Amino acid sequence: MSKFIYVFNTDARDAMINAGYIMLKSDDRNNIFVFEGVESPNQTQTFALNNVSYIPSNTLTF
Repeated sequence: MSKFIYVFNTDARDAMINAGYIMLKSDDRNNIFVFEGVESPNQTQTFALNNVSYIPSNTLTF
């Protein structure tokens, strides 16, 4: 999994928070929310929020 997970609306943000993901940054004006992903050979995580549109990334922007 990538280091970061980007979501683009408040419903997705709330779903991520409720699922226990850690929000690292937010741009409320543009509805961009960045969450910590998992990138470790000893730790695995499956992203299973079907109702959330997201973009995985290894780059933290803004």
